Amino acid sequence: MMEKKYALYISPDADVVYQDSMGTCASCEYDEISREYLSIGPPFKTVLPGIEAWHKRYEKGCFGPSAAYRPFDWRQWHLEGLGFARELRRQLPASYTLIYCAPYEDWSGTLPYDPIVIDDEGMRVIDYLSSADQAAQRTPTPPVEHLGITGEQGEGQVIIRIGSHEWEVEIAIPHSELKSVRDWLKGIAEGRDPHKPLCVGHHKLLLHREILGPESPVGLLSVEEVETNSLQLLAYVDTRVFVKGLYLTLLSQLGFFLYGIAEPYPTGEERHRLWMPYNDVKSFVIEHYITGEGPTTDEGMTFVDETYVIYQDCQDCIFWDTEKCGTGNSEIIYGEGVGYEDHELHVPGLEEWTDLCDRADGTHTPEELWTMGWRLSKEVRKQLPDRVDIFYQSYDPILPFRHRFYNGELPSLIVSRQECHTD
Repeated sequence: MMEKKYALYISPDADVVYQDSMGTCASCEYDEISREYLSIGPPFKTVLPGIEAWHKRYEKGCFGPSAAYRPFDWRQWHLEGLGFARELRRQLPASYTLIYCAPYEDWSGTLPYDPIVIDDEGMRVIDYLSSADQAAQRTPTPPVEHLGITGEQGEGQVIIRIGSHEWEVEIAIPHSELKSVRDWLKGIAEGRDPHKPLCVGHHKLLLHREILGPESPVGLLSVEEVETNSLQLLAYVDTRVFVKGLYLTLLSQLGFFLYGIAEPYPTGEERHRLWMPYNDVKSFVIEHYITGEGPTTDEGMTFVDETYVIYQDCQDCIFWDTEKCGTGNSEIIYGEGVGYEDHELHVPGLEEWTDLCDRADGTHTPEELWTMGWRLSKEVRKQLPDRVDIFYQSYDPILPFRHRFYNGELPSLIVSRQECHTD
């Protein structure tokens, strides 16, 4: 007996996102799409993070007070809509045919034909809208949020705060779950498991990278509170910038200010215990993804139990330890604690860079000095043992493309491990 086929239409209108084969219309409150009546097909329920915001953008653009005066980017909007449709098709029972229709208000001719069955035909339309001639007409929507990401050490946990102009969420990550965070970030870096959420503490995070296509640098980040199933953050983000911000914030919180005012520095099993959370997050794969340099596999990683920040401050002090105390110059870095060796340096140009930063006489811009220091930091990295990590100045997650000088409250750029070579 042939299985009966049913239809579902993504056909946006005011207060309407989709309808079934009986003509029953529905919205997508809380990003949910579902049907529960057997007469119109097998019941299903799915959540597509961001589809409600996508629909509201159409309502505002077509029915809002400024709709008549502001052009609407139909190409970008349809590209996102077809991305949602593709994901919905993946989750629907096989007996449904999914059809995508342009709203009545779209007279742009953006879609090559209408309606569109979401199968191979739908994929061809996505390719068409993503083509070079169409991409040339692209406008910067949806707006990418540069999220502020900060951290705080807690008892047996690290507290991460992620915020934008509309959202703010606080996520407590127990040390026992740090490896899960690392594996999730690695999956993003390697392009694996695009639909895999991160369940950590009381929250579920999902970076949905398929909405705008697998090659897009933009992903849709959602954060839900698990017990209440409430959405606490939803934003389009630059995937690499988000990974960089979260990873560096975690390492900055887990790798600095570990010893307090305790003297002497801990050794042996106690030191190993203190550094375990840091090493649970550490990954060469993630570091290669955010810097474009260094190893591309986590094989051969060594347990890290010493970190320094490179930042030229007063006189010839360049290196700062986990307690934010100056601990080295262009010739030497002093080891942290009894039994930990000093690190002698032979880096041509490091002392000159120190002098240039100290003078600040205007002969070099801050960006030029930052770039010089970044290059020299890589040379420092080559002369240190594997158990030592080096960080360079600061990285501001809100302004990811602006060079920042040292600030103990901001995460730092990790200097990637590189193969030694002779220039």
